[in-house]
Amino acid sequence: MTGESSPLSRAIEDYLSEEEQEPANAILDDLWKHDPRDVWKAASSLIEAPDADRRDLGVLLLRGPESMRGPWRNESLAVLSQMLRSEADPDVLANVIITLATLDYSDFVDTVVPLASHPDWRIRYAVARGLQELSPGLFLSSDRAVSALITLAQDPSADVREAATSTLEDLDVDTPAVREACFALANEPNDDIRGLAWMGLARRSDPRVVALLREKLNAETGIGNLEVQAAELSGDPSLVDGLEGLRGWWPSDQEDSELLERAIGRCRSGRAGATP
Repeated sequence: MTGESSPLSRAIEDYLSEEEQEPANAILDDLWKHDPRDVWKAASSLIEAPDADRRDLGVLLLRGPESMRGPWRNESLAVLSQMLRSEADPDVLANVIITLATLDYSDFVDTVVPLASHPDWRIRYAVARGLQELSPGLFLSSDRAVSALITLAQDPSADVREAATSTLEDLDVDTPAVREACFALANEPNDDIRGLAWMGLARRSDPRVVALLREKLNAETGIGNLEVQAAELSGDPSLVDGLEGLRGWWPSDQEDSELLERAIGRCRSGRAGATP
């Protein structure tokens, strides 16, 4: 690592001395503003530390902006792939997984996806998040990755289910298995997961989502942005009356109002499948 008196070293030690160890994006952004060569050296030193918090910060630093990622990508991947095999701390290992995906690790599917069955939910969550971060070219070429995501969408942990469902919703794959995975979550008690599943169905023009949306709109309860986005994606004219009924109480800020009006317009014109 750089000398103890360097600004980067002081910033790192200040961060590590904080009681709250979960890194905030603002803190990482500040650290990444230093000379990329110094950041790389600091990260290399930190990931060798016996303390898990230091190793964790080292891994997160390797997830930096392109100015640092590019020149040291191969070196970072070599270090992280070794940590994937040897790291014992679940929080650090979870960040190793997500950072490997951020760096588009070419062996991600072969080496990381098998961890989708890991007993620790934090690792399963990291696999689901990693699949979100992985570039489509690496992801879509693998039936194994899609199958793992479908399995993770049924995970006992709501955090894992939400990460997996979010990826499934936006995935450029339309198969019966993906549709059924989304439909299996149609009555999920978690509002966000259920809404993402409905969006996944609507994005694939699955007619079953229209009945779900119509029932929800008629009830006028438990309706949020995700349901309205699903209605917009479906573009079904039968949803117009229900959507117009939301105008009386729908949030008045510009973004929410525009979403509702866009959904009404798309359903009125019968245009399905467009991305919100």
